[in-house]
Amino acid sequence: MTAITAGIDDTDTAIEQRRAVYRTEFGFNTFRDDHGTICMIASRISAIVTTKRLGQQITALLASQPTPVFSVGTRLWVFLTDGPTPTDNTTQLSNDLFRYGASPLYPGAVVALPTPGSDKRCWLYPPAGEHRPCFAAVVGVVETAATAAAAAVVAEMPAVQAGSR
Repeated sequence: MTAITAGIDDTDTAIEQRRAVYRTEFGFNTFRDDHGTICMIASRISAIVTTKRLGQQITALLASQPTPVFSVGTRLWVFLTDGPTPTDNTTQLSNDLFRYGASPLYPGAVVALPTPGSDKRCWLYPPAGEHRPCFAAVVGVVETAATAAAAAVVAEMPAVQAGSR
């Protein structure tokens, strides 16, 4: 076996080991895409994609709840949640997320997960078993974080002098 082949075999082994952990410990139904990335189809598990800045504020508000979060590059954070319930108004939840610059990944969406051998996605807060917060609750936290961030920006703006134009 050449050094190049050994590296490929080691990566394949690491990917399959990670897939096994994702399935057995976290309940993720995973597969490998054509590029070797570990993915899952959202179903019982959904996701919310935010900017890094908003994601930092959200994680501060979710500090008491174990919430799996990973980064995609340097700009995006992905929060894994339980899927929406049948009573959730997903149209309204989507509108709320879009208003604050976040995007939902609902059942049926493909979620690419952190994969050995690739530094594109990295766990910031890895899963702790199969517990995830409910989707609607995280949408509420996104709204709280975004509203607080907007209020902070307004508070930092210099006061406009009365009568000045």
